[in-house]
Amino acid sequence: MISIKRLLVFRLGFLGDTLVALPALAAVRSAFPQATITLLCDRVQHGDAQHNQTWAGDVLEGSGLVDDFLVLGKHNRSQSAMSQPMREVRLWQRLRRGRFDGLVYLEHNRRSRWQRVRDLFFFRSTGISRIWGLRGYPSLPRGRGVPGRMALVRVEREGTLLLRRLEREGLGVPVQPSADGWLSLNTCDELEAYRWRRTLAIDGGRPWVAIGPFSNMPAKVWPHERLIEAVGTLIRRFDVQPVVFGGAGDRDGVLDMTRRWGRGHVAAGGLGVRASAVVMRGCAMYLGNDTGAMHLAACVGLPCVAVFSSRDLPGLWEPTGVGHTVLRSDVPCANCQLTSCHEHAMRCMKEIGVARVVEACERTLSRVLPGREYPLPVVPSGA
Repeated sequence: MISIKRLLVFRLGFLGDTLVALPALAAVRSAFPQATITLLCDRVQHGDAQHNQTWAGDVLEGSGLVDDFLVLGKHNRSQSAMSQPMREVRLWQRLRRGRFDGLVYLEHNRRSRWQRVRDLFFFRSTGISRIWGLRGYPSLPRGRGVPGRMALVRVEREGTLLLRRLEREGLGVPVQPSADGWLSLNTCDELEAYRWRRTLAIDGGRPWVAIGPFSNMPAKVWPHERLIEAVGTLIRRFDVQPVVFGGAGDRDGVLDMTRRWGRGHVAAGGLGVRASAVVMRGCAMYLGNDTGAMHLAACVGLPCVAVFSSRDLPGLWEPTGVGHTVLRSDVPCANCQLTSCHEHAMRCMKEIGVARVVEACERTLSRVLPGREYPLPVVPSGA
């Protein structure tokens, strides 16, 4: 057993980035059970608080996987590049004061070699001598595939690649997760979900379907008109009750959707991440984009019908687990890495039609609905 008292873990990103790293974080906790683990993460804020991004603390507080957080500067996306050096200086000072015995590097598998070398130099300059996770980085294709001539290589999931890097360092892999996928949902999470449930109108006990219509990357959003049509078809054929997830800034869009469907529950902005996971445990399936809500649904074992853009490699960000259907189109501009798509006008998403999505949902619902109960949040003990 390696003797480490104060351990730093480096992982940036938002909801989905944190959720796919849960198995790796569980492996780190298993390898260093006595250490105080601090997660170095980022947090982006906007002028309007309701549009702030979900950050790692929203997922991990209460999970037991980390003990503390060190935020890489609460920065606003509108700030100039001139503020970046000052943030790095302040971070360097905080890491020096932290006197960490070691670092586990869990940054994304797309991190370039130059970025990794720069990070290694930076962390070593703060006095951290033992670093795990920099070996075994995969060589991910950066070019574009051409349909009929050169297909893009299918790769393993981001979470699996993180575990492979740790395994190569001798840190092992975690035991099988619980039903909520290492989130360790607790009474506080259940109580928040229960209180939200009490505000809802009676829906006749219909099966709930989790809907994720939004993303912080416009290039990953399936057209809302198509999603509205697809969910409307499921309502007519299966009498389902849509439950729409998202942030507080998405509420107006969600309310418009539920109005057009004539039914639906609005979880966007009304629930924290962990309480949302409690609610998702009571749903029949997830339908929506490749986004944090999808990864949260997969984390609690919900079968997903996920509409993927072709901006990244096939497989890399697919939901963890089994029973999922990923819908993706093969286009010449695949693996573009764009956040917003103007050049090709969202061609990869527009090539995925409503009928294809509805068919996938029908297969999933026909498999999971018969003879199965979907428990809604109940009163937690002591509430």
